[in-house]
Amino acid sequence: MKIHQFHYKLLITIAMFYMLCVISSDLLTYKIIVLGTIHGSASLIVFPVIYLISDMINEVYGKKLARFLLFCSLFMEFIFDVILSQIIYLPSPKTFNIQPAYETILGPLPHIYWGLIIALTISSLINISIMAWWKNKLNHRHYALRSFCSTIIGVFFFTVIGYSIWFYNMKTLPEIIELISVSFFSKMVITGIMIWPSAQIVKYIQQESIS
Repeated sequence: MKIHQFHYKLLITIAMFYMLCVISSDLLTYKIIVLGTIHGSASLIVFPVIYLISDMINEVYGKKLARFLLFCSLFMEFIFDVILSQIIYLPSPKTFNIQPAYETILGPLPHIYWGLIIALTISSLINISIMAWWKNKLNHRHYALRSFCSTIIGVFFFTVIGYSIWFYNMKTLPEIIELISVSFFSKMVITGIMIWPSAQIVKYIQQESIS
């Protein structure tokens, strides 16, 4: 009973944090940051966490639950992106003078969503499949290495597909290539930094499950 309650609370926490990262990534997609002399999307800071969480779920609970989390998040994101972007156009009083700010930040969300549903679905399913395959091949060993490699592969497909859709007709081809390159290599670094903490969390969950 104690173990059941532990996993019940844990899954709720993980799912909420996963959704937080997805929504944060949406809102930060068109926020361009400067890294020295190059430019990148601010979403690169939080997005690798999505794949790391998926790997944790995959490792502990299996790929079916990881896929279920993915498709649930896409549906919730649909509600957030598409519906919220329409609610902002409801009539406001004449004294409400920050409507342009809402339209600037939330107006592009449907475009972001349709790009993300393609990029995230393809890249996450690749990540989940590779992670599950390596888990069986390596008999659950070398989690950190498996998670890092599968995350990087997923991030690569997401970045190329997503950025090509989001910034098409907004930036020149060289600018899009720069954004893709900066985002991908920055996500590699962030993944490398966060892989150890995520591995320790998985280790802790597994120990609690058998204690």
